[in-house]
Amino acid sequence: MLSKLIKVAAHIRNDPDGVGYAGMTDAEVHSSLTAPIQTPRRVPMSELHDWATARRIVKCFHDAGMVGTALWDELNAMLTGKQEDANMQSDAGVGLVSDMVSAGIVSQSEAAELAALGYETTTMAARLGCPDLTEEMVGTCRGGV
Repeated sequence: MLSKLIKVAAHIRNDPDGVGYAGMTDAEVHSSLTAPIQTPRRVPMSELHDWATARRIVKCFHDAGMVGTALWDELNAMLTGKQEDANMQSDAGVGLVSDMVSAGIVSQSEAAELAALGYETTTMAARLGCPDLTEEMVGTCRGGV
């Protein structure tokens, strides 16, 4: 545990992101370090396939008479292609989701779910290897671990 606290203490002391830890209380530092951070990630094709299967996206295309359209080809290529993962923040990823909403294939809430697959939520404390950081630990770190 001490090695984790040393890393947290160095982060607080060096303040690499310019958060202003020096002017904060232990509670404020703790709150900052444990606040959720969304980090973009590439989505595994298996996860996209599972999402599409659970929402019967292929059936939605069939029901809308859109099989064989450019939008269908784009999605189908992703789901059956050789890619290992997809960048949902790319212009292509954002455009695909937007086009599926416009075509009535997915709802806005489903589009939000799909876009959310492209993010991982973590905290700075977790990134520093101390996901269970407490306010008391922050005080220890600031006191000189």
